Amino acid sequence: THNYLAQLKMSKFTLLAVDDNADSLELLKTILDNSVNFNVLTATSASEAWQIVTQVQPDILITDIVMPVEDGFSLIKKIRTHVNEKISNISAIAVTALAETELAKYETSNGFNKLIFKPFDFDNLIENIRAMMPPYS
Repeated sequence: THNYLAQLKMSKFTLLAVDDNADSLELLKTILDNSVNFNVLTATSASEAWQIVTQVQPDILITDIVMPVEDGFSLIKKIRTHVNEKISNISAIAVTALAETELAKYETSNGFNKLIFKPFDFDNLIENIRAMMPPYS
């Protein structure tokens, strides 16, 4: 059936979730595994995420902004300036516990498709992920 084919296609999609907080990351992975039929990969740092992005070229990236060593803005800047279009065009969602006023200190043309504030509603996150999927999914 058509639905079965759609599911086959969807399972080919890969989502990368990045958060330096292991508990938050595990919760996010569990919810995504149960909600969307993607391969969900995780990373606990921007450098680990960068390795996965360049090797796997995920379809969607969800990353925390505030992380030690390298933040989410630095990561997205590297992604957006990559020579490979599959990498530079990755759909990206930033999640942050920062207040909007604190966020203003950062560069505003940040390269993210969507910014979601913590604590966030998982249903809203899932809707945003689905909205970023290619039309044939």
